[in-house]
Amino acid sequence: MTTDPIAISGVGEIVTDGDAVALGELPSVLAQRAGRVERVSQLALVAGHRALRDAGLEIGEGPPRPGLGVALGTALGCFLTNAAHQRRLIDGGPASASPRLFAATVSNAAAGELTIALRLGGPNVTLTAGVASGLAAMAHGAGLLRRGQAAAMLSGGMDALGDPVHAWLAQGGLRQGRRRAMEGAAVFVLETHEASHARRAPSRGWMLGWGIAFDASGDGGGRATATAAALDMAGVRADEIEAFDLAETQSAEPLAAGGPLRIARLLGSLAPGSLGLVADVCSSGHAAAILVRRAVDARGRIQ
Repeated sequence: MTTDPIAISGVGEIVTDGDAVALGELPSVLAQRAGRVERVSQLALVAGHRALRDAGLEIGEGPPRPGLGVALGTALGCFLTNAAHQRRLIDGGPASASPRLFAATVSNAAAGELTIALRLGGPNVTLTAGVASGLAAMAHGAGLLRRGQAAAMLSGGMDALGDPVHAWLAQGGLRQGRRRAMEGAAVFVLETHEASHARRAPSRGWMLGWGIAFDASGDGGGRATATAAALDMAGVRADEIEAFDLAETQSAEPLAAGGPLRIARLLGSLAPGSLGLVADVCSSGHAAAILVRRAVDARGRIQ
C-alpha cells in the first residue's frame, strides 16, 4: 500500500436550479444514453464527462478500461425515480408498473450508467452518507487507489431535486431555517502518483489525507473525528492549514455534491502549495473530511 498523495487531475461539475440538464455537449454515444436515464444519472454523466475531458483522458467506445473506476456519493439516490414508480403503481395498479423505471430505483444506478457510458472497468462503488456522501466517496476512491485496486477513479457526489423531494422534506420538517438548495454533481478524476506521472498529466492539486466518521449524538463530534483522521494520515498539524471550510450540520436539502464543489473552489482560491481542509457533517451523524494541497505550478508539482 502506497502512502503517496493522490493527484486531482480533472474536475467536472454541473449545478442547476431545476433547468434541463445540458446534454448537447456530450459526444453522441453518451448523449443517446443520457437522453433515456433519470435526472440524477444525467447530472453524473455530464459531470463525469467534463472531469475526464479536463484530465485529458480519452472518452470513446471500446472495451472497458480496467484501471479506471468510479466511486460516487449521493444523499437522495434515485428518489425522483422511486416517486414516479410509486405514483404509477398507485394510479394504475401493478399492471402499470414500468420495468424501465424500476431498473433505475436503486441508488447505484447513476454509477452504473457512468460506468457503461464511459467504459470504466475498475471498481464501482456508491456511498450514501447524507450530505457527507460526496466527500466520503472521494475518500473511498482515494483509498482504493492507495491499495492498488485502480489507477484512476472518477469520484464525487451528485443529487437531483424536484417536487417529490421538496414535499418529503417539508413533511419531515427538514427545511426549517435553511435556504432552498440547488441540485448538481461534482466529479473529480483522482489518480495515483505513478499513473499521473506516467501520463505527464498536470494536477490541480493533491489529496493528502482523509477521514470518515459517524456520531449518532448529532453534536458534530463526527466532523472532529474525521478531521483528526485526515490530519493524522497526512502528518499535518491544524495550524499548518491556510483555509478551513467546515460546513455546519445540514437539516435541509442534502446535496452530496456540496463538499466536492467546495474542494474545487478551494483549489482555485488557495495560494500555490497551500493546504486546505473541507469537511461535511450531516444531521444523520455521518461526517467526512479531506485535506488537499494546491499544486505549486501549471505542471502540477507538489513542491
